[in-house]
Amino acid sequence: MRVLYRAEYLMLEKEFKQLINQYLNKAYYYGDRFRLKFNSHSFTFKPGVRANITYIIPPNPIPHAFVSVVKKYLHRKRVNEVYLKSKDRIIVFELGKDFKLILEMFGKGNIIVLENDIIIYALHYSNKIKLNQKYDFSNLKDFSTIFEQSKEKTIGYYFGVVLGKPYSDYLLDQLKIDKNLLLKNFSYNTIETIFKYYFDNAKPYYNESDFLFLPFDDAKIGKTFSYVVDLFYDTHLENEELIRLNKSKEQLIKQIQEYEEEVKKYKSIGNYILNNYNLIEEMINKAKRKEIPVNEKDKSFEIEV
Repeated sequence: MRVLYRAEYLMLEKEFKQLINQYLNKAYYYGDRFRLKFNSHSFTFKPGVRANITYIIPPNPIPHAFVSVVKKYLHRKRVNEVYLKSKDRIIVFELGKDFKLILEMFGKGNIIVLENDIIIYALHYSNKIKLNQKYDFSNLKDFSTIFEQSKEKTIGYYFGVVLGKPYSDYLLDQLKIDKNLLLKNFSYNTIETIFKYYFDNAKPYYNESDFLFLPFDDAKIGKTFSYVVDLFYDTHLENEELIRLNKSKEQLIKQIQEYEEEVKKYKSIGNYILNNYNLIEEMINKAKRKEIPVNEKDKSFEIEV
């Protein structure tokens, strides 16, 4: 499934700010996504895939450990701040006096709850993510750090890393900049100016196969970028669920057909035994008297029908 690019989280970060000063009331899990319910907004996310202000509320939530953690530690905690750490794909909610909710939206994704910066829950534990240890942000690199470390590489490489390839290709094409030019030929101030213009003028674009935010006026415009993301994933999740159900149906039909064939086979064997009981009993007695060949290994013998 298509995952959100770093540039898209930067666009969405502006919309996440609506949650500041609201209280986290409840959490829900639907099997394919989580939802956080605040005073007047809901926030949905699937670790490693997408996160957005949500307008589509799925039915039938199911239990999950994270839901219990929210109820125990984060219920009615006020959102003091929400932001992307180092402009990367890590969403940080600062809640109440002591708590942080960290959503890692890269790789397989993760959900981490901190109390006084100490990990008290994680969806996935690892060598770096351990219970009762401090969460480490030190490996994150902001745009300027990546710029300094990439000067001997191309501007196409840099744009691809910090924005995502579709946005990199589009932006460089619109600016008529050769993606193979070395990054050291540009100043960071120039790059910042380009990014600021793009993000200030971009609008959500949506069609049935994809979504983007682009700086032009003749696109299909959604209400917000979150709305476009919500619409895309909900449609595709429904399609994926339909495909899964149809596949399960085909497998079930195949199993039923196989069972019916077995029933026919064993019914035929049963009818033969009933109709030829005397003959079979006679052959068994002959086998015991060794009047017919018997397999000594499994004590079987053959009957000609």
